[in-house]
Amino acid sequence: MFPYLPQQSGYNKRLRTALPLVKRVIRELAADTAFWFDNVWITDSTPVECGRSRPTVKRSDLAGWTAYGYCRSRSRFYWGLRLFLVCTPAGMPITWALASPKIDEREVLTAVLDREPHLATDRPGLLLIADKGFASREFEADLAARGV
Repeated sequence: MFPYLPQQSGYNKRLRTALPLVKRVIRELAADTAFWFDNVWITDSTPVECGRSRPTVKRSDLAGWTAYGYCRSRSRFYWGLRLFLVCTPAGMPITWALASPKIDEREVLTAVLDREPHLATDRPGLLLIADKGFASREFEADLAARGV
């Protein structure tokens, strides 16, 4: 029998153990394309709603991860996470993060760049395009220090 069938005991354990390898393979495949070396990045975030009703919020296993946030583009509050994505203009994802909507967008992007600093330093003259939610003198100075 095939060793990774979901009915077998230990499937989730093996899947979680394999996650770093899966991530590495995805990154290697992405880096093998011409889009990976684009010197222009686009970044933005979007809400990931995880529940609407109060009972859902109270009984959800996501309660430790999620929070209430406000989406200005949709003019509404939501309970969930925010997905932060950095990609090339062609749509090739460079990196991403899921974070609490309570955390400032600049903090999340700074943490993402801190986690994998080679992504920015390997691209001299990198241009990062973002909406006004990311704008601040401190953040722009931090990006300039990274060569962005």
